[in-house]
Amino acid sequence: MPKTLRNALLLPAALLLPQGLGAQTYAGFRAGLVTSSDLVEDVIVTPITVAPNTAPMLAFSLEFGVGRGFRFGGEIAYSRSDLETEMDGQNVTLTSLRVWSPAVKLRRELVKGLSVWGTAGAIIYDPEDDTGIFALNNPTEAKAGLGVTLERNLLSHILWTFDATWDVHRFSTDVLRAQGFNGKRTVHRFGLGIGIMFRHAKEAR
Repeated sequence: MPKTLRNALLLPAALLLPQGLGAQTYAGFRAGLVTSSDLVEDVIVTPITVAPNTAPMLAFSLEFGVGRGFRFGGEIAYSRSDLETEMDGQNVTLTSLRVWSPAVKLRRELVKGLSVWGTAGAIIYDPEDDTGIFALNNPTEAKAGLGVTLERNLLSHILWTFDATWDVHRFSTDVLRAQGFNGKRTVHRFGLGIGIMFRHAKEAR
């Protein structure tokens, strides 16, 4: 990778890194797939469910070394897929659904090349059309998650990453509450991704 391009990619991390926070900065990009449990499930005569399809996902993360084996930072993930309802074995597309997920992240290296991490943040539902269960509002909910990452060296400062992720949040909308769905439904999401992480070490002074 040309030095100029590498420095341009790492510049945001260098500007955000507080003095003395950590010896290394990691900037990563990840692509993969994410699948979700049902947002709505009900039985009138036959079961009815509403859920997003398995979606392509992109994520960007920025992490800083904060101690032996620990990294702290943040990430934002984005996915887009069709929101579908299933009834009597028939699937009907309701709208295209974008999902944004910003979070803070704490990572712990277990052994060289293998780490686990936890996240806490938000999940933001952003439908293309304000219709159906999203007719009155587009909810933003708190979420928590866990993940595991396998890292392999590509170059001295570039790593391949392979991630498996899980997160959970509660879901409801004003339309659902108006129709008598009291409380919020627990929604689980699972993802797999492959990415590249750029590692930058601060120079000793």
